[in-house]
Amino acid sequence: MGAEEGLRIADELVFGVANRYLTNLEREIFRGAWEGRTYDDIAESSGYRQYTVQYVREQGANLFYLLSQALGESVAKASFRAALERYAAGFRSNGSLPQSDRFTQEFTDARSSPLELDPNFVGREPDLAELEDLVNRGARMILIQGDGGQGKTTLARKYLDMQELDVYLDLYMATETQNVTPVESVVEEWLRGDFNEEPGREFGINLERLRRKLRDENQRIGILIDNLESALDRYGKFIETHRRYIDLLRMLADQWCAQSR
Repeated sequence: MGAEEGLRIADELVFGVANRYLTNLEREIFRGAWEGRTYDDIAESSGYRQYTVQYVREQGANLFYLLSQALGESVAKASFRAALERYAAGFRSNGSLPQSDRFTQEFTDARSSPLELDPNFVGREPDLAELEDLVNRGARMILIQGDGGQGKTTLARKYLDMQELDVYLDLYMATETQNVTPVESVVEEWLRGDFNEEPGREFGINLERLRRKLRDENQRIGILIDNLESALDRYGKFIETHRRYIDLLRMLADQWCAQSR
């Protein structure tokens, strides 16, 4: 199986888990990882030099997390290719892999809810109901707080997966403060990869462009920011080098509060 065939399968698998297709950056990461290239090489050769290697690495980790959920086994950069080939082998009895919609349907029939495979999610129905209640009462930004290992990310992803979103923006922030991706790069990638719009040079302009995209009443849009505390100091305030995240959060809060009036 070649890289492009594997990419098509991965695209459908991610859609089945996250209700979205791969971003341009995720496609470049997939192709590079398939060929055994390093993240440094992927960042350098794919035209994403404006992003830190750490950001490309974080997006790769998120991609392999989604593939793990879809495949029902833990995969990483070094092991995902073999896992995809094993998965594809299950469809080769007729001499070819299924195509497009038929592939999605067979995937859905075989794994009706991939996230249900996570044994840590059992018994979280009350938490899902609480999130739904908050949204029904007008909440547009929700903070899920707790100690590590309690399944906060899994809960948030599961809830968003249930919403039949048109656009799903997610950001997995590095656990080490020094490796946190600049918010400018995050907004640029959301514009380029999820809305197919080339970003400008100024952060304020890009933030306004993102605001306009979020105003689209014909689209249901969800955003997940995971591990935000990495950008905070011990007092819960943004450290100086990442204070511009405040501008993003303020824009999101103002945007959705305005829509809910």
